[in-house]
Formats: sequence, C-alpha cells, structure tokens
Amino acid sequence: MSPQEARKLWKEDLARSGLTLEDAAKYNWQLWTPTEVEAKFPFAGKTWAYSIPYPKKYRCGAPLLYRLRVLGNPELPFGGTPDPSKKRPKYWQPSGTPPGVFFPGGIDWSIVLGNTASEIVLVEGEKKSVCGCKKGLQVLGLGGVWSWKSKSLGVSFLPELQAINWSQRPVVIAFDSDARANPDVARAIVALAEQLTNRGARVIVATVPEVEPGKKAGLDDYLMVRTVDAWREYVATCPFGELAQKLWAMSDRYCMIQHPALVLDERTTDDLDRVVTKPMPPQSFKLVAGNIQAVEVTRNARNEEKTAKINVANRWLEWSLRREYHALTYEPGGAKILNHGTRYNAWRGLGVEPKKGSIKPWKELLDHMFKDSPPGHRAWFERWCAWPLKNLGSKMASAVGLWGLPDRGKSLIAEKILSPIYGSNFTSIAQVDLESDFNEWAVNKQLILVDEVSASESRTRADRFKKLVTQTELQVSMKFIPRYAIPDHTNYIMTSNSPRAFYVEDNDRRFFIHRVPDLQLPESFFHNLIDVWIGFHKPPTFGPGPAALLHYFLEELDFGDFDPKAPPPVTQDKLDMIESGRHPAEDWLRSYVDSEQYDMRGKRAVYSLGELCALFRTDGPSGSASMSPNAFGAYVRNVGMLKRVVRDGDKAVRLVAIEQTHQWEKRGGTEWIAELHRGGTFDKKKY
Repeated sequence: MSPQEARKLWKEDLARSGLTLEDAAKYNWQLWTPTEVEAKFPFAGKTWAYSIPYPKKYRCGAPLLYRLRVLGNPELPFGGTPDPSKKRPKYWQPSGTPPGVFFPGGIDWSIVLGNTASEIVLVEGEKKSVCGCKKGLQVLGLGGVWSWKSKSLGVSFLPELQAINWSQRPVVIAFDSDARANPDVARAIVALAEQLTNRGARVIVATVPEVEPGKKAGLDDYLMVRTVDAWREYVATCPFGELAQKLWAMSDRYCMIQHPALVLDERTTDDLDRVVTKPMPPQSFKLVAGNIQAVEVTRNARNEEKTAKINVANRWLEWSLRREYHALTYEPGGAKILNHGTRYNAWRGLGVEPKKGSIKPWKELLDHMFKDSPPGHRAWFERWCAWPLKNLGSKMASAVGLWGLPDRGKSLIAEKILSPIYGSNFTSIAQVDLESDFNEWAVNKQLILVDEVSASESRTRADRFKKLVTQTELQVSMKFIPRYAIPDHTNYIMTSNSPRAFYVEDNDRRFFIHRVPDLQLPESFFHNLIDVWIGFHKPPTFGPGPAALLHYFLEELDFGDFDPKAPPPVTQDKLDMIESGRHPAEDWLRSYVDSEQYDMRGKRAVYSLGELCALFRTDGPSGSASMSPNAFGAYVRNVGMLKRVVRDGDKAVRLVAIEQTHQWEKRGGTEWIAELHRGGTFDKKKY
C-alpha cells in the first residue's frame, strides 16, 4: 500500500466518525508506516496505522499513553497471533502501560470538572469522544468498556477518574449498541455505574440506539445521522441511578428469548455445581426475581423529581434495552451468540481442558472389557467414544449397548470417565425418563447414558429410541414451557443386566452391542481409576485422568477408517441378542411358512392375517392359542412380510404378502384379492 492509499484510508476512517484530517492534526494524530508499526508492535503485523496520543495534562502522573489504530487488514507475520481465527485487534498500545481517559480539546475541562452540575458522557473510544465534543456534548473517551480500570496493574478506578468530583454530577454511560446483546458489556456497565454511584454521581445508562437494524452503532454513528437534541431527548427516557444498575445487572444474568417467549437464566447450577442455562416462562421469571426492587426517579412537567419503589423484574420485561435474542440453539464448539447476534447458543464448553498425561487406566479398562472380542471391536468402540470430542457437535448414526452381570462396570465409562470431560453436556437417565412425554433430560446434551434398561420386546420402545439416535432436531417438551426445536447433537450409551434388554431387528444398522466380561476387576483397580486417576469424588475439580484422556482423543488417537455415519460392527453379542429378543411368532413365521408341512411359498403369495394367526394358534409353541390377529400382525413386518388392508366386496380385510413384497407394494387391492383366492384354498371364515 502506498502512502497516498494509506492516507486515503485514514481520511475515510476519520470521516466515519465525523472527523477530518484537520481534526487529526489538531490532536497530533500521526500516520505510521508498516515498518514503524512492526518495530513497536510486532504482533500487529505489517500494516499502516495512526497514533492517538493522550493529553499529558490529565494523566495524573501515569506514563504517557498513546494508542495505535490499525488501517485495513494487517498482513500478519508467521506466528504473529496466538489464534489467527480470532478477531484481530484494531487498537494497540504499549505493553505495561495502564489505560487512560481521553480528554478531547476544544473544551475547557477545568470549568467542566469544577462544576458538578455539568454533565459528562462516557463512551468507548477516542474518536467518539471527539465527535461528541464537536457536536456540543462533554464527552470523555475510554479505550474499551473495562478501560476505566486495570486488573493486571491492580488499579480499580483510573487516577484520572478519581481526580474528578462526581458528587451529584449527572453522568451518562453511552456505550455502543451491542451492549444489549453482550453480557460482558452489561457487566462492565454495572461495575462502572457502581463505582460512579459510590462517588455520588447521578448515573444514567443510555446505550446508543441502533442507527441501522442489526448493525453496531456508537455515539459517533448516532450523531452523524441525528441531532444532539434527539440524543438528549433519548437520554431523558433512560433509567438512571439504582434502577439503571439493577436493570443492567439483570441483563447480565438473564436474557429474553423471543421464539418461544422465554427468559433464560445463565447462573443456574446443576447437582455438581456446574453453571448451566435454564429457560423459564416470563411469569415464572416474575416470581423468581420478584424480590428485586429499586427506586425509580421521574420528573413531572415542572421538572420536579418524584421517587417510587418498583419491581425490577416487571420493568426489565418491558425495557427496550433488555438483552434478548431471536431463538435458542445448541451448537457444540460454536460461539455463545450465533447468526449475527440472533441466536443464543446454550453450549457452555467441555468440563476439562486437554492436558497430556497417563491414560494407562483407560487402556487397562478397555483391555479388560474387550479381552475376548475381535481387536476391531475394541478399536471401533474407542473411536466412537472419542469422535464427538474430536469433532464437536458430531452426531453419530449409531448407539452403544453394554450388558452384563451387575457390578461389572458397564456404566463406568460413561458415568465416571467421559462425564467429567463433557461436563454439563452429559447426563444419565433411567428407562422411565426415556419413555416420558417430557424430554428435559435431552436438552443441551452431547452424551447421554441410559442406565439399567430392562428386558423388553417392545417394538414401539425400540422405534422411539432409534429415532433419538438418528434425529438431527430435538423437539423440546418441558413442563410449563412452550415447545421449541434445537439441533440434536446427542449420542447415546445404554447399559443393562439383561441379554434381552434392547429389541434389535435382524437388519439393524444402529446398535453396537457388547457384553462385558463376567470376571470382576479387583477393588484396587477401581480405587486407582475412580479416586485417583479420575478424582470423581472431588468435583468440580478432578484428577489428571479426564484431561489426559481428552488430550489423547484430540492429539494422539488414530481414527483409521472410522465413519460416524456407517453401521457399527456386527458383534456375536448382537446376533445373540437378536435371537433371544425374537418373539415366538417371529420364529414361527420364519420357519413354518417354509416348512415341509405347510410349504406356503409358491402356492400363492397373499394370505389373510387371520389365516396365518389361526395356523400359529394351532401349531405354535405353548401359549400361542391366546394370540390375537392384532397382536400377531405386529410381528409380520419384522420378518420382511408386507401387510395391507384392502376391500373384498363390502368387507375391509387385512392381508399379508409373504414373498415378492417389493412387487406387491406396487399392486392394487384388486390384485391382492385375486391372489388371495387363487387356487380356491382360502377359507373366508379365516379373514
């Protein structure tokens, strides 16, 4: 970039704040070359910039301060930023220098500071303060929303601010419009307002309204399109004093979701004292926060102040600047606010940070669990456990079922080892939860353990669980909460003591079934694993194990050809469970239809359901005589037959195609009836 192009960029940057190069010269702002920038600020990259020196007069003995405003997109040097994916800073200042307060020229600040009736406006940034002063306001600039203090230097309130007499002074905090959606800004507003109030100031919080919908605006943007009088009229409508602080404090903890109408509490804790988000309807919010009150100050037509104590929760719900988002979402690995500030992401990060360490107990446990299994099954299971952590948000097309004798460690992997890694994104449920009409347990989870599933032949339960495994959207159903949808990123592990716990069809492509060995591991192993390596009895802090295992999953594990959407390996344990889980009616349908006794195939392709059921009641195993056609019909599809209701004259009949089902799917009812009566062997009494 040539000096002429850099100067043009500088001019355009100033113009966006209503300033000119003449204004820059007045304040001694100077253009820096890329060489000068790189020499002073290596991490800023090779780029043009301009300096903004702070007036020495108001530094109160602190080191001289200047900030550098970068122009254009800097060309970063190799390794010049810790995380290139993060937003690059627009402003830089010398390391170790405390932040400062920018006092624009053109105003006799000694008169303003000496008169406590003079209003002072506080904004983010030097250009905004200069623009405001040019328009007739008395504006001081801060380097950022927290730049009135310095935590690293132990400064709780800048000396320049401490030197001002705040007693009874009207002060307007006019931070940018994104304060409404940014809880960190709301937190800064509350903290700054508290510092000023403690010094006697009459604080008004008037965050800048948006100039264009959805676009961040500062005071300079506002004053470029509207008048100072309009600004003052807006300020007059904003809350101040105690009410302002408590409204912004409420926006720090709570936010409003528009669709559906919910209030989200960001400071709720779960059973392990982990911070989670909790939605509630507005009426419940009024009860939860109903004890928070504040004094509201208003003025009548004669400019006389009136005070009244009000309920802050009610006022917050009506407040135009409450923090709010269009909808909820759940995107593991995503930012807290997505879709240009419209969607609130409830994902709160994992429970631990990865750190290299020993994973010997993990390897020993897998060696024990899969000691009699093909090596590929152990590798697949380990990759299945690691994949959603390596690829945050991945929903695999398979679930894991572990069964075996009681107290053999079936739930150990999920409940004790993986749960600390997932943190609040993990939960354990019982079978009754799985069958409930409400699914609060599934909200905002990446891994769910369904513990101690009981034996069942229920196809309905199996179909319902299969849907949970494969669905990509969760329809949230909670008591007293309107239904809403979020992305489903949940993977499932099930455990059971029964070899018939999971109803699995012959052609199943979803379940990995494994039986854990009957031999128990020694107590010393469990003590070392749970108490020492995991440190599970000491949450929210844990031993070295979870962090080491996460590091192994992320950096060391070879995933080979693992495909999260492919069917899992077919284990012998799965085949055994399929066999043991079959209803006698299924076995009969498979064997007797082809038996020498009946030799039904080839004679005709269509039979009535009553006809088949009558044969089963007569020749099926003990207890078959009580089987009704309705119950029998549920097993027809399981063996690959096709059931259909058609009309035979004025009667609706249930028919079954026992072969060539793909062809009979396309044929009409007339052809079904003709095939049923072919050969004259059908008895109408057995419809």
